[in-house]
Amino acid sequence: MSKVKPRGTSTSFAIQEVQRYMDETPIGRNDNPLEWWKNHQHLYPNLAHLVKIKCNIKATSVPCERLFFKAENI
Repeated sequence: MSKVKPRGTSTSFAIQEVQRYMDETPIGRNDNPLEWWKNHQHLYPNLAHLVKIKCNIKATSVPCERLFFKAENI
């Protein structure tokens, strides 16, 4: 049996995804939002993609002390 895609536009699918997300129970104050997204990315693939783009943390190989020392000298 082949999978049949339901009719609809990508906009309507996006609206439905956002609505499902808005209907979710908020996570707890002490919960990790990045862990929540990791566990729920299959339910909200488009929103999870945006979270990965907007909530990324840049890694650095420069130790903090050296970075602040150089910034002080600018």
